[in-house]
Formats: sequence, C-alpha cells, structure tokens
Amino acid sequence: MKKFFALLLAVMAAAFCLPVIAVEPADVNPIGQSFAGFEANVIAEGGNPGDTVITVDDFADYQVIFINIWSSGCGPCIVEMPYFQQLHDNYESEGVLVMGAVSTWINGTYAAAWNHLQSQGYTYLNVIQDSVIYDIYSQNNYVPQTFICNNEGTIVDFIGGGTTYDVLQQKAEFWLNADTELEVTFVDGLDGTVLDTQVVSYGTAAVPPEPPVHEGYNFTGWDTDDYQYVTENLTVTALYNKRTYRVRFYDMDGETVLKTEYVQYQNAATPPTPPTHVGYTFVGWDGDYSCITGHTNIYAIYEASGGGDGDVDGDGVLTAGDALIVLRYAVGGESLTPEQLAQADFNGDGVVDSADVLLILRTALE
Repeated sequence: MKKFFALLLAVMAAAFCLPVIAVEPADVNPIGQSFAGFEANVIAEGGNPGDTVITVDDFADYQVIFINIWSSGCGPCIVEMPYFQQLHDNYESEGVLVMGAVSTWINGTYAAAWNHLQSQGYTYLNVIQDSVIYDIYSQNNYVPQTFICNNEGTIVDFIGGGTTYDVLQQKAEFWLNADTELEVTFVDGLDGTVLDTQVVSYGTAAVPPEPPVHEGYNFTGWDTDDYQYVTENLTVTALYNKRTYRVRFYDMDGETVLKTEYVQYQNAATPPTPPTHVGYTFVGWDGDYSCITGHTNIYAIYEASGGGDGDVDGDGVLTAGDALIVLRYAVGGESLTPEQLAQADFNGDGVVDSADVLLILRTALE
C-alpha cells in the first residue's frame, strides 16, 4: 500500500508539475568520499553542455568548495538558490567556490534549468552533472543536496535537503577557519581570578570550569554563551548575585515581631522605631545589624524606669481590683502584658510580688 501511494504521488507530481522533495534523511554519509575525476561541462544556452569543462583542478585556487545538486523540478532547490548566490557574492574573494550541479531528478530538464538561471540573474558557476557527481548524490537519491569539499575534492561536510543562508555562512566560516586555534579565558567576576585558559579550534566549544563558591553569593551563570561555538579569542566571566537574608526585629517580650526585612549580604538592616512601654526605657538592640551575613533575629532591650502607678486594669483609678490582679500574677494564676507589669511594680524594684500587692491595696484604701 505504501508503494502504491508513493507511485501515485510521483505520477501526480509529473502530471501537474508539482515540486517534490524527499523528506527522509540521508541514508549514506558521503563525508570522506571524493569528487576526484569528475569532468562536468558548464551549462550553456538552452541547457546544452558548454565548451568549458570543470574538474578538480579548478578547485586549486579555493579553500572551500560548495557543490549544490539541484533540479528545475525541485521546489526547495529553487527556494535556496538565492542563498548560494549570496554566498558566492560574499565569499568568493575569501576563497569559497560555489558550484551548482544541474540534475534531471523528478521532472527537471537542463533547458528549464538554464532558463531559470537566466531569468533570476544567477552568476555563480553551474555545471551539468556528470557520472561522478551523479554516483555520489544518487546514493541518497533526492535533491537538494549540498557537498562541502576541500580543494582536492574530498567531501568534509554535507547538507541533506534544503538550507538557509545562515547555515551556509556558518559552514563557510567554519571551514575557512578550521585550522585556526583560539584562546578562551574563564575569569571569576568577583575577584578577577583567572579560573582556566583553554585553546580550542575555530567552531568548537570550550568547557567551562566549576565556578568557585563565594560566601554570601550565588553563581548565576557566565556572561556569554559564545564559548559553546568559539569564533574568536574570548574572555568569559562568572557572574554572581548577593544572597538575601531575613532580618527580624522583636519587641521586649521576645515574641512580637516589630519588623521583617530582607537584606543583601554584608548590607545593613534598618531597625524599626522601638515601641514605648510604660515603666520601661528602651536602651538598644541586642545584636549587630550593620553587616548582615545570615538570617538574623534582633531583640529590643528595655530597662525598668521606676515604679508603676498600680493601675493594672487601666481604668484610670487605683482600686483593690488592681491589687487582686497583681496578687493573681504573683501566685502564678494570671499573666500580664509588659505594660501591666510596669504598672504592677509599684515599689520599682524590678520584681512584681506580694510587696507590690500590699502597697497597691494600702494606697487604694487610703
């Protein structure tokens, strides 16, 4: 059934002049094979063989040769031809030869190929395939195919199917500079230390070293990924960000959070305004927050500022009820806020006990 549909597609393409291209990848890798011995006539008017015959000897003045197999009946071949013209225009003076080899694959003809070359104004070299060219590309039996050779005709690279100018340019640059060695230096972005220096060939990758660990910093990557395809001497710098740490400021009870702040490594935190507590004086914070190097808790420090007025319930009147509240606290039956404790320390000795209870009661009954 698959063969039937393949045959049907071919018949339809021939009947309606549809451009067809095989989509399967190359079955045979041609790298290492040679075009030595080919003799191909330059295509001339009407698609006829011209008087000029091209051989491998004509490659001698070039460093890199692109041989593009195409057919007038192949749509993708037609699409990519401007890219070969552009390659010819930009790189012939650099030592790149672009040569089209006309095939009659599918419904292509030499006459139609000639007409297309003339109508589009293509000026790069085009020849009529000979048996050597045919034997190489027919191993995979589809077009377009592009063979990249050295000046002895040996295939060093291959593009199976259509291509783009960017791909052609990259391959031209690579093979023009294949023997060039380049230096890649990896540097620590924090202290400028050279971490590694590598010598690599053009178009290959350097291997980045393990980035050093710095206290208070996170490694975020390298400043460029050009080391993955090196085309020039290169310095690559390790990048770091300061870590961020949480700083919390607590009230005198050790539980109430006055402020939470996130501070970068070795930067200073900003403390909040300490709250006012009756009977207490703020004297400072219990830790250094001027140079944060990790998650930090800072606690407010207060000192008793003198005896309280005994009004523990805060109703503005000193009564026996206040004395009762303090008594319950003194025997462990009730908890008081810092403000209430300050009021309850009636004698100002820093301790809330039965002596304060008696003083409050006597004062309330006077």
